[in-house]
Amino acid sequence: MTRVHIIIGHTKRGSHTRTVAEELADAVCDDGPHQRCVTELADYGSELFSAESEAVAGLVTKVRSAELLVVASPTYKGAYTGILKSFLDWFPADSLIGVRAVPVMTGGDLRHALAPEVHLRPLLVELGATVPTRAFYLPMSEYETRAQQLASWIQDSGANMDVLVR
Repeated sequence: MTRVHIIIGHTKRGSHTRTVAEELADAVCDDGPHQRCVTELADYGSELFSAESEAVAGLVTKVRSAELLVVASPTYKGAYTGILKSFLDWFPADSLIGVRAVPVMTGGDLRHALAPEVHLRPLLVELGATVPTRAFYLPMSEYETRAQQLASWIQDSGANMDVLVR
């Protein structure tokens, strides 16, 4: 059973970004059983900025034990959110070695489609994660057709998808 952890870097709970990330994780693991854990960083608020937070330290440990990590954020000012950056700052370099990751971002339009590749992928790689597929970006104008967008992303990922779900 694949251990999947989904991190939602949205400032509000129950966002479209969460829906997209959960559907992506389920689609990626479609051929096999998986145990899914979803963390909404909005639940942690100011604890993300407290070096003594036992709750955040426990979350870091939990994330490091995932086999597949889906890291999702809406696009804010052309990049991922500050709340996501604050959480990922808890991880030392190479602390995610052995974890396969997928960067996911949602946004207002296609002008930000490269944001997950340019900003989020390098951060995950710096932390040691393996990112074998291209990132997934969904403009909110295509939210209603997200199932087709996900299917196309999976098909385009080809052999890299095998590395992602091994």
